Amino acid sequence: MSSELICETCGFTVPSDTAVCPRDGTVVLSSFQPTPPEPKVIVEHQGSEATAITDPLIGLKLGEYELRSRIGVGGMGLVYDGIQPLIGKRVAVKVLRPELAHSSEQVARLLAEARAVNAIRHRGIIDIFGFGQLPDGRQYIVMEYLDGQPLDAILAEKGRIPVGEALALLEEVLAALGAAHGAGVVHRDLKPSNIFLVRQPDGSRYVKLLDFGLAKRGEGPTGRTAQTRTDMVVGTPEYMAPEQARGQSVGPMTDLYAMGVVTFEIITGRLPFIGSSPVDLLMKHVEARPPRPSEFVSDLPPAVDAFILQMLTKDPETRPNSADVLRQHLSLVHI
Repeated sequence: MSSELICETCGFTVPSDTAVCPRDGTVVLSSFQPTPPEPKVIVEHQGSEATAITDPLIGLKLGEYELRSRIGVGGMGLVYDGIQPLIGKRVAVKVLRPELAHSSEQVARLLAEARAVNAIRHRGIIDIFGFGQLPDGRQYIVMEYLDGQPLDAILAEKGRIPVGEALALLEEVLAALGAAHGAGVVHRDLKPSNIFLVRQPDGSRYVKLLDFGLAKRGEGPTGRTAQTRTDMVVGTPEYMAPEQARGQSVGPMTDLYAMGVVTFEIITGRLPFIGSSPVDLLMKHVEARPPRPSEFVSDLPPAVDAFILQMLTKDPETRPNSADVLRQHLSLVHI
């Protein structure tokens, strides 16, 4: 039988003789060689050539779990589908990228993610229940396996979400955020790809917040904390609060600004600010007046306009001071 080729960009499995996409520089290599019954091969992308690379982690046993396939790739880590063979329990395992294996900062972020999530313990926050080290020295975390779609994939498919559905989704996100802030955890990287809609057996869905790798621990529900370095801006420019863009202290209101951007996007189908570069985008978050969502959705009720814009104020002191307060405001919005 021929080896399986798994396209890292699209995720489709293709025969080895039809690979047409190249390697993007992310190579999963190590000094040890597990022996799965059939090697899995990743098609890495770059330009118009292709390189097929055996992923030595597929088939590897980590404690009681066996890694079956790679299901996600991020800037910090690779995510694998794992299973407990005896009882069939599925998990997701995030492993640091090989090039980050010796980065003390990235290792610390992975551990901080596990600690932050463990401090919150809420249905709307992804559960992390294991932390360990691969034979090649890379750290990993074991998380609950989620069946469903991230919000960015839903937006790519639908363009935007009806107002009533969007506000119901926001209410769930705010409930999870309230729990995080109550535990002194500020996410700092809220965006559609970190909001996951879990599909349940009866067809219904509920929200999970993912990726607390950039989270900061503060002194309490309303406490602020300095960013890691004053000369480094951490986060995603499209969703970054003005104080975060300036490298100033962050707090719960920083996450609420990001949720204002996300809410604007899911209701209108576009971002409030579009820049020619990351720096230009950050400057617009700092200085530019956000447009009214109703400029793009003509029948949007004024109450929804006002609700979103209160999250997008430049001064964090003028935003709602907690996710719980914002949920109370949301309950008064009639559409």
